[in-house]
Amino acid sequence: MTTCGCCGDCCRDIPLSTSKAAFRRKLSHGDARDDDVWAAWVAGWESQGDPETPDRESWVRLQADARFIIEHWHGGRRAPNGTTKGWTCDRFDPETWLCTAYEERPPICSDFPWYDRPAGHVDGGRWPLRCTFWADRPAEERPEGWVPVTFVHANSLRSG
Repeated sequence: MTTCGCCGDCCRDIPLSTSKAAFRRKLSHGDARDDDVWAAWVAGWESQGDPETPDRESWVRLQADARFIIEHWHGGRRAPNGTTKGWTCDRFDPETWLCTAYEERPPICSDFPWYDRPAGHVDGGRWPLRCTFWADRPAEERPEGWVPVTFVHANSLRSG
């Protein structure tokens, strides 16, 4: 599997299929990490006859994404296809092209681009053109004109 080329394109002009308001709603009923909150949610789903109780870890991850997106993603404009494009993460440093929140970034960032799917899965073809992960796709599925890109960052040029 390819490693990230650190182009930074996934941290700028980010497509998002839902609104910040929807993420706020995901947080409005409490924190899934809290045992009492989770027990109340499960009881509610069961009382409604829901045949499957959602996976707690999935909710914890979703809420981590929601908190990060609400706090750090800004901008955004509605596209004709219903997605919101143009989000920019304020933890992305445009001078170094690196994430300043790398160690604490949420699943939506740390799992890019596979999101627990097999390597090579493309989510609606929404990867940036310069993304090095296109190398994991068969050549005939790569965008026209795609070539592997390697970026050299200022902090990798420091002499030791």
